[in-house]
Amino acid sequence: MNYQTDVSKRFIKAIKYIIAEDLAGSSSEVAERIGTHQPTISFIKKGQRSPTVDMICNLCDIYNINPSWLLLGKGDMFLKSQ
Repeated sequence: MNYQTDVSKRFIKAIKYIIAEDLAGSSSEVAERIGTHQPTISFIKKGQRSPTVDMICNLCDIYNINPSWLLLGKGDMFLKSQ
């Protein structure tokens, strides 16, 4: 595996968790909120694309995802509430 693949897998894992925990109703809703479209999310799931920096930043900002976890696999998926 490579770094890009690892980030994509964590990106999709976060989206699945967000949906499972009812923080969003669907991957289409997540896609819209982070500034992309459902087909792009599908391409990322299939390994045909990687999330852009903007998508990563938006996912972290909107859903309180820990950027260290998403980019490096370190720490918890979510940032601690302050």
